[in-house]
Amino acid sequence: MLVGGAVLLVLVLGGAFLVWRIMRASGDEAFRTAETAYNEGAYSRAIELYDQFLLKYPRHLSANQAVVHRGLSRIRLAVEGSNDWSNTRRATAEVLNEIATNEEFGGAHADLGVLLPDIAQNLAREALAKNSTALLEEAVAAQALVTKYLPASEVLTATNVVTETLFAQARFRFDRGRRAAETAAAMQKLGQDLAALRAQAGDYPFLTVLDAPLAQIQAVTGRQYDFYLTELARQTDALLDAKEQVLDPVRHFMNGAQKEIYANARRYLAAQEANFPHVAGD
Repeated sequence: MLVGGAVLLVLVLGGAFLVWRIMRASGDEAFRTAETAYNEGAYSRAIELYDQFLLKYPRHLSANQAVVHRGLSRIRLAVEGSNDWSNTRRATAEVLNEIATNEEFGGAHADLGVLLPDIAQNLAREALAKNSTALLEEAVAAQALVTKYLPASEVLTATNVVTETLFAQARFRFDRGRRAAETAAAMQKLGQDLAALRAQAGDYPFLTVLDAPLAQIQAVTGRQYDFYLTELARQTDALLDAKEQVLDPVRHFMNGAQKEIYANARRYLAAQEANFPHVAGD
């Protein structure tokens, strides 16, 4: 009996080992097939094959590598031929969040060292082309993925230089745009203020002196932003002269006690106008 039991045990163990070897061989073949598709750049097919492999062989020795390569396939599909880099960045961030803790993630560093800066640079170029601060923020967020998921040694210095140069160009342009917008708004507000003052010329006839400065301001209001960054500088002297010689004195008068004194004097003269002939006759 003992001999027969031992033989049976050996047969069972041998059968189990044979099944394991067959399963292992099948798993190895399935993984190699997926890897071939991945290495040939057939990323949609590779994702499908990795899915099948991981479903059938979740404990295979290459399962972790399959998870990482499947993730890289998804990122490459998002990057290649992308016409919406914002969506590409979001899809990439989602994948990275899924695979970053995988023990085989280090093997993805070299590929990501090319892919992630490419996303950031394309977003920066798009931001420049569309004058979009929102896209620049997306580019900065994409660059943050580089910092978060990659050691500095995996990103070429030249790549960082290109990225930072694009960011600097975009920030400079948007800063110029902001300054131009602020100048345009200030000119519009000044024109409105002067027009409101000029409208009081019925009570303060001397305010007609504002006609020339008001015309100057209206001539530089509502222009394209480039005008405020280039052409306006050529009119600075004339505008400063108008400010110092006309606008400042008028504003000082209209915002001070002299305005009320002047108004009281006009009201008094108007009230006494009927008496002036008698005074002259006396």
